[in-house]
Amino acid sequence: MNEAATGLALKVQRVDRPRPDLTALSLYGAGQRLVLLIHVGSASADFGVLGERPRGAPADDRVRQLRKRLVGSRLHSLSRIDGGLSLRLERAQETIFLLARPTAHEGERFRLFDQPPEGAALDVWPADVLLEARMLELGQAMVGALGEEESAHRQRTLDKALGRALAKLRRREKAIEGDLARIDEAPGLRSDAQLILANLGRLKRGSGEFKAMDWTLDPPRERTLALDGRLDPKDQAERLFHRARRLTRGRAVAEARLADAHRERERLEASQAELGEGMDDERQRELAAALGEALSARAGTKTREEARLPYRRYLGSGGRPVLVGRGARDNDALTLYHARPWDLWLHARDVEGAHVIVPCARGEACPSELLVDAASLAAHHSRARGQPLVDVSYVARRHVRKPKGSAPGAVRVEREKVLGLRVDPDRLARLLKTRSDR
Repeated sequence: MNEAATGLALKVQRVDRPRPDLTALSLYGAGQRLVLLIHVGSASADFGVLGERPRGAPADDRVRQLRKRLVGSRLHSLSRIDGGLSLRLERAQETIFLLARPTAHEGERFRLFDQPPEGAALDVWPADVLLEARMLELGQAMVGALGEEESAHRQRTLDKALGRALAKLRRREKAIEGDLARIDEAPGLRSDAQLILANLGRLKRGSGEFKAMDWTLDPPRERTLALDGRLDPKDQAERLFHRARRLTRGRAVAEARLADAHRERERLEASQAELGEGMDDERQRELAAALGEALSARAGTKTREEARLPYRRYLGSGGRPVLVGRGARDNDALTLYHARPWDLWLHARDVEGAHVIVPCARGEACPSELLVDAASLAAHHSRARGQPLVDVSYVARRHVRKPKGSAPGAVRVEREKVLGLRVDPDRLARLLKTRSDR
């Protein structure tokens, strides 16, 4: 077919590269608008037509270069040459050739030439071939195949990311358990300090090992202690007491950190099981977004979650944690990926505000005082802040859904219960003092 045979004026309106292996030319003319999609695979280049342009990466320098040269030009013809695809475009007295061909270097898959690129033309089509019905079928099939490829790649990536995150969490749990084991040494340290003080009359600086009867034991028995000869015995006893106090104070923090790590591991293990059973694309994308906040893209660096969690932590009645989302996207991460199905979810009713989660045991009813504490935080972290009476919705997390395509933080709630809260300033002040960002 003669390349000059076409008189169809399909002009380039826009150029996009949603992925490094894809280029989309938005064309208009002859009363129609269509998108020419060009895919460069590992061995060949293919093309098809779509009704609307695919979304993807924002324009980079290469895309801007393509737009500068191609927008406003007229597509003349397409040619298949030696495993690649060549497009001939014309503007005024200028002829431009876009070559799409597999290369080892990602940035050279789509290149521009002022002369026909080297290679024998195996097939040549005029621009009006894009108006044939089969072109739309080819484009839709291409998008479907690329979607399956992307889904499989995303699943492999997510599986590896979850594996790394779980391994890191298990190391964290082991480290915290080690901290708790050291905390159990506190009574022994106090006992040593008391034994030193009970024998100060016969000890002095420079004393080394000494033996003494410990009457606090049942039955009493002789113990042997080693002293640091460089220090005064009384100072050594004070250091032991100080170390014991510090360890004891750290118990609540360590136990809370261990509980957080256990909950996070349960969440990731549930996501891993769901991924193995076959997670749909929408859930994969949601999980990838959540892991993007929680995981570093580079192995060996700190996870972003360690630097910034999507929630602030407060201590409610009984020292129980209450988690409050930091913002709209953080609300999604907290509710969808940190909370378990049986945890309690709260939100100030009919106003914008933070998602609040009360971690609960499976089958546990949230204690009334803890419920009021969480509701007070939900009211405070909302546009109802400062009002004396606030309605607060609460429900098990399993009854909270994220509608597809909804705005960040927007959810649908089923089986909602409502608590009419009279805000207690003293209660709220007590809660706010317990805030932790870790």
